Amino acid sequence: MTDGNRVAPRMATLKKIVDPLDPSRVLDVALLICFKGPKSYTGEDMAEFHLHGGTAIVQAVLDSLSKIPGCKMARAGEFSER
Repeated sequence: MTDGNRVAPRMATLKKIVDPLDPSRVLDVALLICFKGPKSYTGEDMAEFHLHGGTAIVQAVLDSLSKIPGCKMARAGEFSER
């Protein structure tokens, strides 16, 4: 979803967010923060995308994330449940 360079854990990094099936399609340039388990809220690897506010951008990123095997959105209350 990014240019391929790894993001340092717990450090906000400005990255191009691209479609994983079409890397030439840039969805946004946004802040990305990665949290490696077990040093994350859930104890699992997770990422935060700080996107620009348009609903089209948010939906495009969510649609692209859903194409990645094993990647899913948290259910309502799932973080608190853990």
